[in-house]
Amino acid sequence: MFQSSYFSESFSDFKSALKSYDKNFNEKLFVKAIEVAETSHKDQFRASGDPYIIHPYEVCKSLIDLKLDTETVITGLLHDVIEDTQYSKDQLNKIFGKSIASLVDGLTKIDFLEEKKITRSEKEAENFRKLLISTAKDIRVLIIKLADRLHNIKTIHFFKDVEKRKRVSNETLLIYAPLAES
Repeated sequence: MFQSSYFSESFSDFKSALKSYDKNFNEKLFVKAIEVAETSHKDQFRASGDPYIIHPYEVCKSLIDLKLDTETVITGLLHDVIEDTQYSKDQLNKIFGKSIASLVDGLTKIDFLEEKKITRSEKEAENFRKLLISTAKDIRVLIIKLADRLHNIKTIHFFKDVEKRKRVSNETLLIYAPLAES
């Protein structure tokens, strides 16, 4: 059914979990999101050498563990699709609807802003502002970003660039950890 063993082995558990707490669970849409994520990221790899699909899988798993709704879980699966693949917001809108497309787009905007080269104090202020803007539109963007950051920080030791490791670690400690705690 799925290209990767991650989803083949976990789909039944994921489906059961989502059905147990989300009365609006849409299995077809969930399956389609997995397929799009797998197809979109099939030739991509993480710094660890692992297939990239492990990252959306881990984000999805974290969101399910938090008992978040199916739309949020689907967004977690697709969170890097606009940024890292040929998919556009319009395409996601046609396939998954406006809500999911807007959530993915919100995450893409956060990632874009993080890549800007600005000074440390400006960077912290920018992150704080963009997170406030994101949460004002939909709190789920922030929750998905925290799940994304959680998996990235768990695998940070694979980053070859020491400066990038320091930057990501500092952002996590100064911005994301306090937000996760609130």
